[in-house]
This record gives sequence, C-alpha cells and structure tokens, in this order.
Amino acid sequence: MPNSIINERFPEYKKSLDDYGRVYSNINTDKDELKMIHRQIKRFDIRFRLSMGLEINFNNEYSRTRNRLTNDTYIMIYKTNDLWFLYEVFKSLSKKFNIINYISNVYINNFNRNIIGKTNINLYIENFNAKMYNYFNNERRSDDFIKFLESLERDSNTDIVEPLINKFKKEERFKIIDIQNIIYRNRNNFVHTDSLGMTALTGVTNYRTKIKILEFSYDTLINILFECTIYILNVQREKLQKEVSLS
Repeated sequence: MPNSIINERFPEYKKSLDDYGRVYSNINTDKDELKMIHRQIKRFDIRFRLSMGLEINFNNEYSRTRNRLTNDTYIMIYKTNDLWFLYEVFKSLSKKFNIINYISNVYINNFNRNIIGKTNINLYIENFNAKMYNYFNNERRSDDFIKFLESLERDSNTDIVEPLINKFKKEERFKIIDIQNIIYRNRNNFVHTDSLGMTALTGVTNYRTKIKILEFSYDTLINILFECTIYILNVQREKLQKEVSLS
C-alpha cells in the first residue's frame, strides 16, 4: 500500500534537512544546546526514514491473510502503530520548539497554537474531516464507525470514547487530539486485548471501516510530522545563521 504523501513530501523534507546540515557543518560552535539539538535531529531523521520506508506484506504460506481486505487491514494497523512510536520520538525533539504542550507521562499532547498558526496543520485536519464525513456518509458505514469507536481502549480516568462518538454523530470537527486518540487507543487494543488478541475485524463488521479510518488518521499525522519537522529544521538553520553573523 504505497503512500503518495511520503513521495510528495520527502523532497521538501530532504531539502530542509540538507540546508540545515550545510549550515551546521560550516560553523564552529561550543554551545552544548546546539550540539544536543543537532544530535536529536540526526537521530530523529534515522527514525523518520525508517517509518517512511516501512513496507509490509505477508507470506500466505504462514499467515491467514489470503483475503486482500484482511491483508490491507493488518498493514494499516502495523503502519499506524509504527507511526505512533515515531510520534513518541518526535515529542522529545519538539520540546524546545514550542510545538506541543508537553506534559510528562501524558501520551496525548495537544499542539501549541503557535505551530498551528505557522504551518499548514489546520489544512490537514480539515482534509481528515472532509474525507471521514464523506466516506462514513450513510447509516451502514456510520454505524460501523461508531462500533469501531466503541471498541477503542478506554481510560479509567478520562473517557474519550463517548465524546468522540457524540462529536461524530453531530458531525463536529475532529481535532488533532482526537486523531491521536484514534491511533493511540487502536494501538493499545492491538497490544492489550485479551489473551486471544486483536483481529482485523475487532470492533468492526466491515474491514473497510478500519482500513479507511486508519488511512485517514495515518495520512493526517504523517503530514503533521512533516510540517513540524520541516519547521524545526528551518528555525534551527536560521538560528545557526544568526550565530555565524554574530561571531
């Protein structure tokens, strides 16, 4: 299941990374903070590319994914799970750039208004909502999507499932934090479901319900990660250029 977003966004990301790298390699700095952020950028780049390059398939001699829809559902589960782990690494990189309202030991963190105003994040959130409400536009599909939401892992301290269901029924705008919850709590279902484990059809009647909502969620979050990472690279490049001009 190739992802056109990665093909489209990677050249822009690579250019920003190369531009930043050239500036960094041409300065002499003894500032520990600049060195630390450089190490974080390099490590995140490795992890980001691993996620971009991830290709998943199944050997049907062993796996029971002979049905194409079963195969595609598991692929989207694994891809969104991996994207969540990438997002966890990104949170560490983003701390010094006022991107996420980071709270230690909290898995779902909202994005700061500052970064939303300086990037195209809202555009991707609007695209998510348009695709979601366009696809789940009849009773059969919407009922199955509600079943999917009902199946998401529930937090004993904060019930996010009912608010998501109510929001969907009223056709209200899903926010970044809602999309994070879909990915994170579906990931938790995969990890924490009872001893029999999660299947492709857990929580849904139709494979396409899970495929579509995970596709929409994946595309939105990876676009947001591209936006934020390019922003970080450009901000840090400009900071380094100021260091050079002041030296």
